[in-house]
Amino acid sequence: MFNVNGVRVYHYSYPVALPILGVVIDNVNIPVLMGISANMRVNVEINATTGGKKCICSMEDQFSEERTTLWLRNFVVRLEELLGLSIPFSIRCVVDTPIRIPALYVYVVCSNSIIKMLSGINDIGAEEHQYLLQSGILVDISLGLNPNLLGGYRYAAELSKSLVYHYGEDVYVLGNVGIELENPKRIVRLRKRVSEIPPRLMSLIVKLLGYSVLELAQYLEEDAVDDVQFYYRLENGVLHVLYGIKVPEEGYPWRWVCDNDYAYLYPIKLKVGN
Repeated sequence: MFNVNGVRVYHYSYPVALPILGVVIDNVNIPVLMGISANMRVNVEINATTGGKKCICSMEDQFSEERTTLWLRNFVVRLEELLGLSIPFSIRCVVDTPIRIPALYVYVVCSNSIIKMLSGINDIGAEEHQYLLQSGILVDISLGLNPNLLGGYRYAAELSKSLVYHYGEDVYVLGNVGIELENPKRIVRLRKRVSEIPPRLMSLIVKLLGYSVLELAQYLEEDAVDDVQFYYRLENGVLHVLYGIKVPEEGYPWRWVCDNDYAYLYPIKLKVGN
């Protein structure tokens, strides 16, 4: 931290992280297999100005900027309520990203940075400080955000490791897995059709999705990537059924990544081994 003309400035840096596997369904607890990029990072600069209580996000991607600002403002309000404190200054998060990334991940790295700034603890991924991450996830839940996706993002950002995250369970780290990615090809709005699916069939779909994450994680630990194309096709197909988004004709490595009411189509290539 340093002081510039009365403004306290903090700098943080995180790997770009995206789900390799894991479908997001409201109010359903499905694990997420999160992958990180070895050579792409998101940089966050926080400017804390005395007076006022504003909280904004500033970045080139205006679409993500507007959505992230709304979530961050609600995050700060709920964090104050949860911790019983009042933040007596305005917060501006300036975000620099190498590619276009989901707004929820921008929200995660900004809110993780706010937690670090307020606590004075930079290593909130360390075991003795993970209660701070868990506080962030509790706030996410209170905002109606999916704890599996958001929890996976929070832990991947702090541990700089690919991992499996299942809300309510221990984090399972995959140290030998990474991803290569580029800008998304397109972004679409989800047409949620989950309520149209019969409950028994929905239960089977949820079990299938959960087992798929665990199976692929096991294969990747064994440096086996031959079957990843099948899992991408499976999830893209399920997303078509649940949300009406078109299955990518190109096949692997194209994969839809859910971002609350939207989805981003990314080429996510897996890198396994040392």
